[in-house]
Amino acid sequence: MNIPQHVAIILDGNGRWAKAKGMPRNYGHVQGAKNVERICEDAYHMGIKYLTVYAFSTENWKRSKEEVDALMSLLRNYMKTCVKTAKKNHMRVRVIGDKTGLAKDIQQAQKAVMEGKCPVEEKPELKPVMDAIKKSYPEIGKGNVGFGSAIFAVKPGDGSAREQAASCQKVLGGWANIANEYATKRYRSNLINWGMLPFLIKEGELPFQNKDYLFFPGIREAVEEKAEEIKAYRVGDGELTEFTLKLGELTEEERQIILKGCLINYNRV
Repeated sequence: MNIPQHVAIILDGNGRWAKAKGMPRNYGHVQGAKNVERICEDAYHMGIKYLTVYAFSTENWKRSKEEVDALMSLLRNYMKTCVKTAKKNHMRVRVIGDKTGLAKDIQQAQKAVMEGKCPVEEKPELKPVMDAIKKSYPEIGKGNVGFGSAIFAVKPGDGSAREQAASCQKVLGGWANIANEYATKRYRSNLINWGMLPFLIKEGELPFQNKDYLFFPGIREAVEEKAEEIKAYRVGDGELTEFTLKLGELTEEERQIILKGCLINYNRV
């Protein structure tokens, strides 16, 4: 029997399948995710090296807010389980395609904060995240918390589009980069000019995974007080797991740009 090296699957019809059974559409999506787990196991045992799953189309953003929110929540939870399982079985998971929608998704929480609304009401999947944080930091809440996205790269910033890369991240709600090192001083400066934190982390196994929630308590004070190390936490399974980052050397001007939010604010008269 000839086993293909690469199999691609388009997930389609889960909502219609659930509706035909008299169940809500979200039930179909949950069952579809369970089927993917079984397919991954079977593909592994059959010797298939690559499995591509087409899970979310840009057309899906046009669906109801309730269904999109449920799909995003399912995707986050599924990815965390998927990555853990893959790691145990010496597999590698890669998210491909247009991922900007995921960054925009968390922007909804920050928009709620800026409008004086409750971010948990806007994004219910944040409730277990905030509950875990409040166990150790009960003062965290209205008026002293914000939400943004961050990316990790081993050595970002080498390329002609580095200026656009920083600005696009900011537009999509980016608040930080985490890297082992930065390829160019110019890229790092662009991050700072757009008000993003240029974190550094030691090489080695990362204390977080794709789609994890990270918490940085007292980050503003840490920047103001020129802290050498930044305390951070991975939030998951109802617990906080601590790890450490650095910001590297910052000039006083760079520090003030970050605190003001961006270079434009810093220069505003």
